[in-house]
Amino acid sequence: MGRGIAPVQHAIVLLNAMIVLPVVLDTITYSTCISACEKGKQWQVALRQLQGMSDSRQNTNTITYNACISACEKSGSWRSALDLLREMDKASSRSDTITYNACISASEKAGRWQLDLCLLQEMTVLNIEKNTITYNGCISSCEK
Repeated sequence: MGRGIAPVQHAIVLLNAMIVLPVVLDTITYSTCISACEKGKQWQVALRQLQGMSDSRQNTNTITYNACISACEKSGSWRSALDLLREMDKASSRSDTITYNACISASEKAGRWQLDLCLLQEMTVLNIEKNTITYNGCISSCEK
């Protein structure tokens, strides 16, 4: 594969090759590709991979959604991150501290401090553990 291609593109090429070969794609394969998209700040590609999982009837999980939400966060797409958080309930994937911290970080970068405080309250209602990252994100959001 060419040197000028970003690593995330290599991951997508490999995943696409697996689709046409008689190779069974599983949750781990998709999650790994989504994680590569996160690192490459390719949130739209990550969302397409998540949709591909749904289309092929693969089970999603918290790790899959967290990687997608983190891809959105790193790319500044706070609305998509929040949409994924809401979608998790419908997909029977359980949100956790990492999920909420990524959403808080995404909205913090967008200057949405009110949303961060709502997410913090939501964590309390859902009995999701908060940590230093959670509070730092909310505090940082309020100071902007």
